[in-house]
Amino acid sequence: MNNTVLFNEKYYNINQLGKYNDFYQRLLGIDQSNLLYLYLDDLMGFVYLLTNDNNFFKHLDDYTLLRKEDGKICICGCDKCNDLYVICHNPTNICFGVGSSCIDRFFPQKMKSYKKKLMTDDICHICKVGLYLKTSKYYDKNTDKNKLGFCYKCWDA
Repeated sequence: MNNTVLFNEKYYNINQLGKYNDFYQRLLGIDQSNLLYLYLDDLMGFVYLLTNDNNFFKHLDDYTLLRKEDGKICICGCDKCNDLYVICHNPTNICFGVGSSCIDRFFPQKMKSYKKKLMTDDICHICKVGLYLKTSKYYDKNTDKNKLGFCYKCWDA
């Protein structure tokens, strides 16, 4: 992880982020009145700062969706999010929170089924990860019917 990086002629500093539980989140939202402001640049800049991956679009397989958290400020700076999704960069094991729009940039196909599962409250009571009874193209089986709302990891703990 870097302390400061230059991305698209703008500096991104670790002091602009805070660590909550096990993931990084932006400390302050940005001024929404500037309509020319590009959220995507900040998303990419902060991902680069944390993971040293300057183009995550080319390395989406390196990222894993862990869970949904309460929160309002995406790492891109948008402070209007209803929820944050915690994403882990697998090679570095660094996690960060992104909002409901930015999550689609990481997992465009997977999010439809994941959001549908979250709406039906099929999440683990402990770690809040989505529960899946079958393996599919977008997610792996992580529970059985007899686990009563817990994933394998939390059931065995």
